[in-house]
Amino acid sequence: MLNIGGVIVFDDANWLAIRKVCRFVRTNRAYSVLGIEGSDDAPSLMRRVSEYVLRYTPFSKFLRPDVVTPDKSIRLGGRCIAFKKDADDNRSRGHFVDF
Repeated sequence: MLNIGGVIVFDDANWLAIRKVCRFVRTNRAYSVLGIEGSDDAPSLMRRVSEYVLRYTPFSKFLRPDVVTPDKSIRLGGRCIAFKKDADDNRSRGHFVDF
């Protein structure tokens, strides 16, 4: 529903449920991160462990997406995240019919 070039902001993006929505938008839709407020750039233990697992073990396909690709590597993190819509969603509509 958002026009191309429009902006949507997610507050409380450090909450798990909101972070999952932001991650989905960032990885599955044509949105780019416009800005982040309240980010913490310190490398986390989970990030270091996931980098090790990906580099030295064949188990990456069994890990959660946020472990394989840490939030910081796709510019997520912080309390408030603004996304800009770059293009229309080009997914097929499946069994729905346009009237």
